[in-house]
Amino acid sequence: MDELPQDTIPLTALSPDERTRALQRYQILQPCLEHGMPLSQRARHHGIPRRTLYDWLAQYRRHGLA
Repeated sequence: MDELPQDTIPLTALSPDERTRALQRYQILQPCLEHGMPLSQRARHHGIPRRTLYDWLAQYRRHGLA
């Protein structure tokens, strides 16, 4: 069975604002995760530094959506 890492926080434990921010970030990353779209393309499209998207992606992979 797949278990969550020990430091993973359930999405329901976040405040409404934190949950909204997590979902917004995931929506930006989703085409990269599911369809292999380059992060640089999403960064340009959303006006976000590419390094920020790399950080978000690393956090998502380490801790999940929350």
